Amino acid sequence: MGIQNIQDASPQTTYRVRNALLEAKPQLLEALRSDVGDKYHDAVKACITGGEDFGIAQGDNETTSRTGAVLQDSFQKQVLDRLDSIKV
Repeated sequence: MGIQNIQDASPQTTYRVRNALLEAKPQLLEALRSDVGDKYHDAVKACITGGEDFGIAQGDNETTSRTGAVLQDSFQKQVLDRLDSIKV
């Protein structure tokens, strides 16, 4: 994706990568699915999609305890529980 050092990447750069994976080149995520399976793919896609996959709407105040609780619960279900259920 062209990012040399992720720690130095600007928000614009990471947004371009997000856009490429979700919209411009979704076949890249589908290739991931074929390599690692549905559960891992779905967890990765939730992380890339971000707030909307975790029940947080654009404009929600992410510093409130309610939003934090929603985010924590959704992240547990969408990412951690999926990854935990993978059997190899």
